[in-house]
Amino acid sequence: DGPNDELVVNDIVDEPNYGTATPTPSGDNILYTPDDDACDKFRDSATVTDTFTYNVVDSLDDNIVSNAATVRVTIICNREGPVANDDSLDVDEGDEDEPADVLD
Repeated sequence: DGPNDELVVNDIVDEPNYGTATPTPSGDNILYTPDDDACDKFRDSATVTDTFTYNVVDSLDDNIVSNAATVRVTIICNREGPVANDDSLDVDEGDEDEPADVLD
């Protein structure tokens, strides 16, 4: 690698377990997208850790490949479960089976 040579991402060496890693066409970045169900595999965790490795090449000589480097990704799980709200119901004495419309 010469002093002014530009490095570009060559390859994803080891794929992530809970998402996808893709070099950009220009080779200057790697795009990471977590799987839609990444957090479902770890129900009791607020985060999931994923890793992938990549290497780079000299933009002027793609026969010179670097060592593999590791990227650690922390996926933040946004767990928003259902929420129930308090309600009230007015009934007349003697009424039976008056529905409480709790889902509106």
